[in-house]
Amino acid sequence: MARQLEDQFLLNNIPYISFSEQGFYQRKETKDVLSYLRAMTNSENLKLSTIKRIANKPTRFIKNDTIDELENFMIEEGYDLFRAMAEFNCGNPSQSKAVNKLYEEIRAGIRLMNNGATTTELINYILKNIGYEKWANEQYRERESDSDLLMNLDAVLTSAKNHKSPTSFLDFIDQIQEEEDTKKDENGNYVKLMSIHKSKGKEFKHVFVIGICDRCYPFHKAASLEDIEEEKRIMYVAITRPKKFLYLSSVVGNMGRFRVAQSQFVSAMEKEHIHLEDHRSASAYQNLEE
Repeated sequence: MARQLEDQFLLNNIPYISFSEQGFYQRKETKDVLSYLRAMTNSENLKLSTIKRIANKPTRFIKNDTIDELENFMIEEGYDLFRAMAEFNCGNPSQSKAVNKLYEEIRAGIRLMNNGATTTELINYILKNIGYEKWANEQYRERESDSDLLMNLDAVLTSAKNHKSPTSFLDFIDQIQEEEDTKKDENGNYVKLMSIHKSKGKEFKHVFVIGICDRCYPFHKAASLEDIEEEKRIMYVAITRPKKFLYLSSVVGNMGRFRVAQSQFVSAMEKEHIHLEDHRSASAYQNLEE
């Protein structure tokens, strides 16, 4: 959900600063998908760094030495990188085949794009047909137990829906990168975007806690009662940050591919302290000075 906020802040010229260690577009799964898109939308200027990033995502067993051989072959023949991948034939048949396969997968994406595929259709081709989603879910789920990879990939798709072509989507991403240093207002008036963990020990006049659904609060990987209690403590940190106003926003209905309901933590709050408003999602605010 931070991704949607950042997009809207930029589109509406709302100054903000992110206190997160890693922005959404800097997450490795996001950068992987964007690298595939860059390869497909600009194959004539394909960069070696892009191929290095996606060569084994999913696993193709392409060795670093093979990438070096591919670079040498490209230089010796005077080819661009994409043509070099098509004609590459080293001493190891399995390595040559793996590089050629990656070429064919990128080429199939280019054909889809040339036939009018939308940005989301092209991303779905990367996720499903190339097999990135299955691979990433297996690779990252244990190493990043506090991350929801499927929701992150859904967020990429949601962002892509706002752009008519893959090229315009990538241009928007580049705009975000360029504006990283200019998003803070000179007068200090800006939105502070941070995780609950980053907010610990800080206080603010107004606090918005967004996306309080049963997949996120508690986090869906919290299996035991002890885990749930720890999630409740995290929620307590969030709702005790404001000096005056606390706004809680609950997602009810579809969130990406998931059907979600209001968090049990919101349901358990004392109703006399909450004013409910029903827009496209349930929301609540509390005046802490009352």
